[in-house]
Amino acid sequence: MTQPQQPSQHTSPTAEHRPGRLSPPPAGSKALIKLAIGRLLIDTSVAGLPFDVREAGGRWTIAVTGVESELAAYIEANAAHLNLFYFEALSEREGDVQKFWMYDEHQPAVHYEQEARVLSLTVGSYMAYSNEKV
Repeated sequence: MTQPQQPSQHTSPTAEHRPGRLSPPPAGSKALIKLAIGRLLIDTSVAGLPFDVREAGGRWTIAVTGVESELAAYIEANAAHLNLFYFEALSEREGDVQKFWMYDEHQPAVHYEQEARVLSLTVGSYMAYSNEKV
């Protein structure tokens, strides 16, 4: 596994494959929001929810549209126990993805726009990985 990328290291070859470099994510990409105990809360590809991953100021935000307020409240209440993953499609061939674990020093910052039903989770770090299961 590679080490987490720090904002000052974006000149490395891994910087070309950092989350948020393409917005919106390529077709076939997905975001997963899970509890640390393994319970899947959101899989954007299964739920058919549009999402984006953006970088700003050395932090990354996963914004998922169409999240019900009850689920958003549950995610916010459990922010300290979340695992966030971003699978970026590298080609049209199924399974050809770059996987990222996205995390924060303490916990993701969670924001919910109720009217637009957009759940945003912001973190300060990521780690690229290649195992088959999350």
